[in-house]
Amino acid sequence: MNCLILIKNLLGTEKIDLEKSLEQAEKSRREAPSAMESASDTTRARYEYLITGLREKIKLLEQQISLIPEKLPVGPMWHCFDKYILVPEGFGGRKIKEMFLVSVDSSMGERLLKNNMAKIKINSGSSPE
Repeated sequence: MNCLILIKNLLGTEKIDLEKSLEQAEKSRREAPSAMESASDTTRARYEYLITGLREKIKLLEQQISLIPEKLPVGPMWHCFDKYILVPEGFGGRKIKEMFLVSVDSSMGERLLKNNMAKIKINSGSSPE
């Protein structure tokens, strides 16, 4: 299966999970006592912080999903190496089945690039920059 499809599916699943969490947090906030009901209870305010954080994470995931190309580009980005997929900054640190997403900016990503330059040249048909 194409690495790009795997990554889009993973991020899509993460987005769905976050949306479910957001829905539950909004419901809990609505059911929490208001300031008029309990002046010392800060539950509603804490849910508001949680909701704001979840919305920001969803927005970030949507941006990341939009950055994934439709076709495998020329060069090292988005290529699969054994158990690793080399990805841009911000995408690394995740795991898909038995494959790890490794950011090109990380030390491990730099080593993958260095050790697989010949393979990248063969697969892409040109030399990466």
